[in-house]
Amino acid sequence: FDDDITQGFLVEFGFEKGAKWAVNEFLKDLWHPIEEEPNLVGEEIIVEMFIDDQRYTSVYEYMKGKEFIPTLDRVRWITDWNSFKEERDNVKIKRWYYLKDLLQNN
Repeated sequence: FDDDITQGFLVEFGFEKGAKWAVNEFLKDLWHPIEEEPNLVGEEIIVEMFIDDQRYTSVYEYMKGKEFIPTLDRVRWITDWNSFKEERDNVKIKRWYYLKDLLQNN
């Protein structure tokens, strides 16, 4: 390449694409389909959802079988998986993974 600006752009573009690929490659084995209910009660899970076709991720605490008492620290509890995963209005929940799997040291 004769042009330093073009070369710099291509390097930056390649780095950005490579970084996105690496993250997606790492996460692909962590995701569970929404039909698969978590089995570790008390664990935090990352949930991917789409609201009006915009992608969002949120952290929830899976608390199956626990009584939900609406306090600020329990706002993100999931106590009924079947009810939680149902598509409603413009919200579609796609998949999830355990937060601890993302943070594990290998």
